[in-house]
Amino acid sequence: MLAPFLNRRVSSFLGLSIVVTLAFIAGAVIIYQSSKLKALQEEIVPWYIQQMTATTTNY
Repeated sequence: MLAPFLNRRVSSFLGLSIVVTLAFIAGAVIIYQSSKLKALQEEIVPWYIQQMTATTTNY
């Protein structure tokens, strides 16, 4: 009598843990990508400004 209830409970717990794990991985990937993007912006934007000022001072 208890076995189907227990089985359903275990499977729902497994499903929940899988969902939580996937959400955690997705969040970590998003945070990592955004930090990478931020670092990329911090590198590219000053370089771009430097290029623009270099081209304007050349003329």
